[in-house]
Amino acid sequence: MTRVNGVNLIGHAYAEIGLGEDLRMVARSLLGANIPFKVINVPLVNDLREGNLFLKPWEKPLDQSPFKTSIFCLTPDKQEAFLLQNNDNFFQGQYLIGAWPWELYRWPTEMNHYLSTVDELWANSRHIEKAWTTCSHPAKPPIHWLPAAAKAPSQSPFNSEKAARKHFGIPEAKFVLICAFDLLSGYQRKNPLGAVKAFKQAFDTAGFNAQDDACLILKTHSLRSFLGPWENLKQEVANDPRIQIIETTYPADQSIELLRCCNGLLSLHRAEGFGRIIAESMILGLDIIATAYSGNSDYMQGENVYPISYRLGPVGRINSLLDSEMQIWAEPDLENAAFQIGASYQKYRGRMNSIRPWPSFCPMAQAKLSAREAGKRYKKRLNQIWSELRQQANQGPIAPARRADLSHGPHCLPPIA
Repeated sequence: MTRVNGVNLIGHAYAEIGLGEDLRMVARSLLGANIPFKVINVPLVNDLREGNLFLKPWEKPLDQSPFKTSIFCLTPDKQEAFLLQNNDNFFQGQYLIGAWPWELYRWPTEMNHYLSTVDELWANSRHIEKAWTTCSHPAKPPIHWLPAAAKAPSQSPFNSEKAARKHFGIPEAKFVLICAFDLLSGYQRKNPLGAVKAFKQAFDTAGFNAQDDACLILKTHSLRSFLGPWENLKQEVANDPRIQIIETTYPADQSIELLRCCNGLLSLHRAEGFGRIIAESMILGLDIIATAYSGNSDYMQGENVYPISYRLGPVGRINSLLDSEMQIWAEPDLENAAFQIGASYQKYRGRMNSIRPWPSFCPMAQAKLSAREAGKRYKKRLNQIWSELRQQANQGPIAPARRADLSHGPHCLPPIA
């Protein structure tokens, strides 16, 4: 098969998880830049939803895609497993790009062998770029910082905030914060307990009752992961009428509308690779009360941002594969978080007599995080790659030293706690 310029996008194309949305936003960015691509779907092996069919028209069997470049929107262990399960000859002479997720400060030595499975890495945040750049392994490929895109619609299927809140069972006339996270992404890293503590500290003065006008929504899914800590947190908040639990897995459009009808996003995360929910909430015009650390620091600016200070501290031993005893992450300052929650609440109180714009939307944030801008960056880098490949065409295929020896079989990474 003759290889032509274009991209094979490989990942969880239909999964309603962050990695699935990463792939879909790369696709939207390529579309906006008029870069041809095909999608190779990697099905999930668990019971997570795979109902987002946006990319269905571009799906092709692996052996029918004619493009000379492949982008993997997968974790590195899943990419390695995919290469093992499929005909490695298909990728012979191709240029492979790893658009891998990563959250922690360091790239673990236990994962260095993955670095030789790709020809270059695309970091969608400065935080990820730094983790890869500071790795000293000789197999490390070139690293390029290419900020990711995020998307949220400017229009809503609900004709008012009141109607949206009624649909989701959220109090209609209250100051509502939402802490939204996927348990599969790590309970300790997402730190919902910190969000609960900060919320209580912000509003617990002389006790509370059901008539208080502040509400915290804890929204999660993937309940088979970290179930013990989550169940403990549910018991802790069970008697607080201000805190509401939502464990439903919504389609992407419903998840966006749930965010939109809240006043603010509360995220006391300890580390984020990109922070997609934070980015989407910024586009929706919510107040952002979030740890001022890691991937979200790239774009978390503006009048609606309430950054939470932090100190860096050890991760501790959370699993055996990620040398986590050597890792550090943020410990958000709960007192400062409570102060920022209070500041957002006071703004809400000051505007109670005015009508909140509906649907809420922030054009400036959408422009900064747009697929169009990301597409320009991708196009520039891909054209550089294709130009270099043309120059190397008479020198034979890409050097095999840039490829891993996969004869040892696949590795398996646990989620970061």
